[in-house]
Amino acid sequence: MTAAEQGNPFRSGVGGGVTVSQSSDFPGGEDGRRRATIGTTPVRQPLERIDQRDNAFWRRKHGLVRGAEPAAIPRRAEEQAADGEAGDPLQRIFFGEERRANCLNEQLAGMVDGPCRPEQHGFGSPEVASRHLTEAALFLGADLAGCCELDEGFVYTHVGHESGAASERAGEPVELGHGYAIVLAAEMDYRLISSSPSYIDAAEVGAAYVRVGLAAVSLAAYLRELGWPARAHIVRNEQVLQVPLAVQAGLGELGRNGFLVTARYGPRVRLATVTTNLPLTPAKPVNLGVEAFCRRCLKCADCCPSRSIPAGEPEWVRGAQKWRIEGDDCLAFWGSAPERWGNCNVCIKVCPWNKPDTWWHAWAAAAVRRLPGLTRPLVLLDDLIYGRNPRPRVTFLGYDNRKPSPWVGPKQS
Repeated sequence: MTAAEQGNPFRSGVGGGVTVSQSSDFPGGEDGRRRATIGTTPVRQPLERIDQRDNAFWRRKHGLVRGAEPAAIPRRAEEQAADGEAGDPLQRIFFGEERRANCLNEQLAGMVDGPCRPEQHGFGSPEVASRHLTEAALFLGADLAGCCELDEGFVYTHVGHESGAASERAGEPVELGHGYAIVLAAEMDYRLISSSPSYIDAAEVGAAYVRVGLAAVSLAAYLRELGWPARAHIVRNEQVLQVPLAVQAGLGELGRNGFLVTARYGPRVRLATVTTNLPLTPAKPVNLGVEAFCRRCLKCADCCPSRSIPAGEPEWVRGAQKWRIEGDDCLAFWGSAPERWGNCNVCIKVCPWNKPDTWWHAWAAAAVRRLPGLTRPLVLLDDLIYGRNPRPRVTFLGYDNRKPSPWVGPKQS
């Protein structure tokens, strides 16, 4: 999801994972839980499961934002669209509520599960199955894919979506019963994200959720046609925690901004997951040098318009040592100028890992991994070439990120 999603365990806690490595550097704490790592993130095992309703989106919808009366909470454009108010048409087709048949992510949300073929295909080994499904995920539209084991700590305790048909099941216990996961990532367009904050980058976020959601729904259906139970987890209907699963599946590391940071695209991706009972060989979490880089960089914290990203050191939050994101503040900014923007991706836009896929970007990423001391010089070089907080003019489908949206305003008769 987004940096506003406080329910994500790598934002307000962490789910568990069976490939978490025990580390002698993290002896058991006073609470009796052992310490380990997921990728480069220290965690305490066993990790507590969380209720999906414990996230900024749910709190906002139900008037539970800290220190604010419900009537004083600015309304985001997609919330206006959901209630049938004037709103952006692209936001309506990606996140709308009143006419769910026109909402693409809602249609995909109704396709996450289905019947299994009675005859079960055997892959011969978990290694073969993992390679096969990773290749299938890329064929079906994902830009990155990886496999991991699924611990209960990565699964929500209760359903808590704030919109769509899944919101009607809020409070129901989650009983998934799967032991493995394939995590998928879809790249977002660099130019469109560079327009943030605007309705242009908001549209690209919605479109990326459709792309990765379609790939996940297709992969889950493919697995079921091979005789294996499988469920997709996408933006409008998910029961698992996407970011820690992606870290565990080797797609990247957790960044200061609360997002997955990948080697190729930085944080400029959206995630979906397929869970199954088919035994898979887990990928190894990666150390790209992101955590060490984020400690020195600070661009996302300095440029965040809502000051939701801390500039200090990581802290222990619900069993994980990470930077605490203030999701309520983040979402408040989303709704602060509905005539101009519908969400915010500034922390993605300014991240030095978010660059076009070029050889010099790949070289810089590899260099930082080997020589963390290069972080500050490379950040200064990034500021010189791209700007500290750039906002280039972007036009798209009649939008101009330096002007109010042509669509958001009084209802048209």
